[in-house]
Amino acid sequence: MDAWKSWLRFLLAYAISVGLIFGLVVLIGTLDEGAPLLVWLNPLTKVLLYSLIWPTATTIWPGKAPETAKENR
Repeated sequence: MDAWKSWLRFLLAYAISVGLIFGLVVLIGTLDEGAPLLVWLNPLTKVLLYSLIWPTATTIWPGKAPETAKENR
């Protein structure tokens, strides 16, 4: 579940970044002048989607419990 918590933090960072980008585009005034900023949405979204692989994989195929945890019992 730690993987999902990390991904949700990353999702929050993504949402803040997108909000700042759109805020700067509005501050600039027009979409034509803000187009260079909007180009950053593509790589940001790709990284968000690629980072979803790890939590999904650990949910589907959970790892084995560490051996030291079994020895302490």
